[in-house]
Amino acid sequence: MMMLSRWYRAIRLRGRSRAHRRALVGFAATTTVLGLAVTMAVPPAAWATPAAGAGPAAGAKSGGHPELTVLSGRADMVSGGNALVQVALPRGARVADLRVTVERNRTVRDVTRQFALRADGRVTGLVDGLPEGRSVLVARVDHGDRAQLPITNYPIAGPIFSGPHNSPYVCETETAGLGPAIDANCLAPTRYDYFYRSSADNTFHPYDPGSATPSDVASTTTNDGKTVPYIVRVESGVINRSIYRIGVLFNPQGQAWQPWAPQPGWARKVMYVFGPGCGAGYRQGSNAATEVLDDFALSQGWAVVVSTLNIAGTHCQSALTAETTMMIKEHLTERYGQPRYVMGFGGSGGSWSQHVIAEQYPGLLDGIVPQYGFLDFNALLYGDQVDCALFGSYYAKSPQLWADLADRNAVEGRDYRVCQDAQAGRGLAQVQATARCPNVLPQSSFYHPVTNPDGIRCAYPDANVNLLGRRKSDGFANRPFDNVGIQYGLGALADGTITPEQFVDLNEKVGGYDIDGNPTAGRSEADFEALRLSYQNDLVTSGVGLRQTPIIDISVGDTQGDTLTGGHEQVFNTILRQRLKAANGTAANQVIFTSANAGTRSGTDTDIGRTALRTMDQWLAGIERDTSAVDRATKVIRNKPAGAVDRCWDRANTPADPAFCAENAPVRGIPRMVAGQSPRFDVLKCRLEPLKRGDYDVRFTDEQWSRLVRTFRTGVCDWSKPSVGNVGHPRQWVSYAAGPQGTKIGRAPVSTPGGGR
Repeated sequence: MMMLSRWYRAIRLRGRSRAHRRALVGFAATTTVLGLAVTMAVPPAAWATPAAGAGPAAGAKSGGHPELTVLSGRADMVSGGNALVQVALPRGARVADLRVTVERNRTVRDVTRQFALRADGRVTGLVDGLPEGRSVLVARVDHGDRAQLPITNYPIAGPIFSGPHNSPYVCETETAGLGPAIDANCLAPTRYDYFYRSSADNTFHPYDPGSATPSDVASTTTNDGKTVPYIVRVESGVINRSIYRIGVLFNPQGQAWQPWAPQPGWARKVMYVFGPGCGAGYRQGSNAATEVLDDFALSQGWAVVVSTLNIAGTHCQSALTAETTMMIKEHLTERYGQPRYVMGFGGSGGSWSQHVIAEQYPGLLDGIVPQYGFLDFNALLYGDQVDCALFGSYYAKSPQLWADLADRNAVEGRDYRVCQDAQAGRGLAQVQATARCPNVLPQSSFYHPVTNPDGIRCAYPDANVNLLGRRKSDGFANRPFDNVGIQYGLGALADGTITPEQFVDLNEKVGGYDIDGNPTAGRSEADFEALRLSYQNDLVTSGVGLRQTPIIDISVGDTQGDTLTGGHEQVFNTILRQRLKAANGTAANQVIFTSANAGTRSGTDTDIGRTALRTMDQWLAGIERDTSAVDRATKVIRNKPAGAVDRCWDRANTPADPAFCAENAPVRGIPRMVAGQSPRFDVLKCRLEPLKRGDYDVRFTDEQWSRLVRTFRTGVCDWSKPSVGNVGHPRQWVSYAAGPQGTKIGRAPVSTPGGGR
């Protein structure tokens, strides 16, 4: 994305021109005393009362009662006191006959004035001022027919289903340019910044809607065929303690933007960008308004969204990133209108975010374009990065056995530098108690086993304590890491690449880590409860939830000369393909775009990224047009565009024959695959079978065999069996509000006849 020069200055919403004020009527509904992203009363002009005697709505339904629908999300998960609601009237009923109320206990509030027959033929309204907790929306017409819909409102600061907020929590609104936070949940005034694309230098510049329009404002034609001034408005605020930014083409001189009548520059498509890393939380994180200035997407009419809690490096907790996505998507719908579809985009930890949201909370994202694919951190961290850290420590113990680097490649499954230069440090940091603690907190608050045993812990399980629960023994988060019984290097031994002595020595000395991340001579053993919950609640991506989501994975080659991919392995895309096949009988909803250039960036500034966005747009549009009665998963597969096939780009990032990528960017393995893990790579803790000398085609000395027996006294992995703790039937849409066991979230409430006073 284009970065602005140092002379960039933020322009606060002032509405200094009369035309500008007109354009913002009904849209800047956040202009309250505090300017929070909580919608309050909207100027009356935005809520036209139906004229007396107005005729039937174009969207009238057959049947004898109205029907209520919350358009902005699930009726049982509304946030911030607002909901965009549609009322379908019985056939023959007039809009003038409609009355809508919000009822709670014995209180009845009339919200009829917020509804009207809109230009799209629907009767819709933005209901605001909803109290926290459960209320009932009631719609009735004069002749007595009525309907009711339960609606549950949560605070704009959350949480809804991700479990308790972690604490302490450092606000960073000032760093992000929003000014001081006004409360402990880091709420801050909503603001609007404006930018325009210059026809002179093809870059973005600040734009002041209260001043004369610069002569070099470019125009752009969206892929809906609408030509508009290339001016972008960026909304910034705080939702679920996360700083969000929404960028969209916006004409300050144009029509008032209302959720039922957006300005023509928005094609009603959303590119939701997810960021990299894997952090422990305890902080809000920061971003900038310029981060949504994606020329390729904006110029075509997409809205672009970023959020600090959708950056995995802030806090990699799947329910939290999904919840934040849901709440921001709801806000966007209430302010801008219903999107046709929302596409995920982003790489590394941003790839993880897309995969886990689409798997664990299907429907929040309509399609995903993950880059540098990580499908779940259980596989990445514990099946790769932590093992790499163990290998790095081990090589120092027996350097004479591993002087030939080809031997290291063999046991690690790829160029050893990927494991040691990229993965090892990350893996070690994720098991150590405080290595990933954010530097915005004082070190005195960090855990220390002697001086501060109750201090903050920041290992991966600690960041996910809401999902994994706590150990009874010490109160620390349950840990899913396990390497008991793993025969590291087994495949390399079998094919003769390494010697029996190397194999024995590696497994004898590789060791593990204790709960604080300290090296141990013995192997690491997972907490059973962490295993059970990981599989029960789909934290190990099964592929079941992903079946209704089109996926374009962007993959990069392992090496290009001395350039490495930073551990972003192609193999994770093929692992996902195997899991999809195992869960659904097909992986036809996933395609893989491969670049042989290991330095390929994550974004739309390369041909592979732009092609992925265009292809996903076509795919989602095809699904949208399919109005048949078949299920979503079927529509996803049968509406694949011609370009949605596995494809290749060469080292110059130009399209190439797939054979080029097969030769120059081959898919490589990882240590546990060399040890015998299946291509699905879905076993966190293997089930054991006895060590048998006859199972090996190589000859061990008696001394070597005795050492193996001591190393594997409880047995070796039987990879043909499912993981310990995996009982099948993973659940999607799980709430952790009541604790880490999780509660399956049922179907959203629907409108039913009757009700009200």
